Amino acid sequence: MTKKVYKFLLYEPAQFFKAGQYFASQGWKHKNVINDGDYELFIMLSGSAFIQIGAKQYTLTKNDCLLIPPHIRHFGFRGSPSGTEYYWMHFFPSGTVTTSYDTTLLGKSSEIEIPQVFNIIDF
Repeated sequence: MTKKVYKFLLYEPAQFFKAGQYFASQGWKHKNVINDGDYELFIMLSGSAFIQIGAKQYTLTKNDCLLIPPHIRHFGFRGSPSGTEYYWMHFFPSGTVTTSYDTTLLGKSSEIEIPQVFNIIDF
């Protein structure tokens, strides 16, 4: 199965919007929301989060990361166990963002590719 990749232009820095660390209680579900132009990055620390973006469901566990694009509905489709913890960060890109299902996109030093979902091996 191929994975979606987002290419961000970094000729200018991305604009930080907001971030935090979330400690979920038993049964927590991400609220039903559409981000207005900002991207959200989840970085799982422990437990499990169940996020649906459009029609695609993601089950996230320790060290999993999920990039949520703007202008698309996302929400929790199942309750998380107690002990679920993650970092979250919202940002606005500085230029055009392109998407592809090709993980071998040729990039320049002023560009970065972030897969929709990935795992941090050495957190």
